[in-house]
Amino acid sequence: MKNLTLLLAIILISNFTHSLFAQVVEVVKKGKSTPHERVTNFEYLEPNTIPKHASLVATLKATESGKDATIPNLFFALKYKTYQLQGNSFKVIAFAKEKTSNKLELTIDVYYSNDSLLLVNRNNHIKNTVFIFGDDKGDDETYSFSINEVEHEIKSGFYYKYVLAKGSQAEITQGKLVTNTMYVKWKENKVSQFRSLSKFGLAPTKESHDYLSRFFNMGALNPIDNDLGYLLASLLKRQE
Repeated sequence: MKNLTLLLAIILISNFTHSLFAQVVEVVKKGKSTPHERVTNFEYLEPNTIPKHASLVATLKATESGKDATIPNLFFALKYKTYQLQGNSFKVIAFAKEKTSNKLELTIDVYYSNDSLLLVNRNNHIKNTVFIFGDDKGDDETYSFSINEVEHEIKSGFYYKYVLAKGSQAEITQGKLVTNTMYVKWKENKVSQFRSLSKFGLAPTKESHDYLSRFFNMGALNPIDNDLGYLLASLLKRQE
């Protein structure tokens, strides 16, 4: 039993280290360096949020290549670097993908935003909406699920967006023989939810609700980081 526990620990540490450091994060430009209290958030700033009262900490560029390269990998690598620089929010500057080598490159401006600006930004987020993702590869993979017993399918590289009608409730199900079902009910100013139909987007650290889920979860309707969800919805295509 001790040997099994040690083996699992080694696997977790190995995967954790690979997840954080397989990406290259470059400081393109340094902004105003202002010491702040330890930050614990990394918030996606909406395009219509104007960070005029925020301090630009840095412009960062994350790059990753190969079959395992994903947007979530870049997100978590940038998040880790942003914590080191004491930033707490970001805006997307550019995203590029080279298909042949599957090279991904994401450039962001990192800010330290005060509470007032973050509140404005949260109000700018779309409410009472469920975003569902499969992956970001853009290959031939497809993912199926149902909403209120109506079948839907999304292609790799796409996402599905479901807006709750006022006063309504949605039943979202994945799977045939073994099913996972979630219920989402409309509520005034309800924060949107982001779900993965696979292991795509799961955090490589304890910030996910279940640390082992990245390795042992069956991978159905997993909740993913909201700010990662906003980022993915801005970069991927919407499945109509």
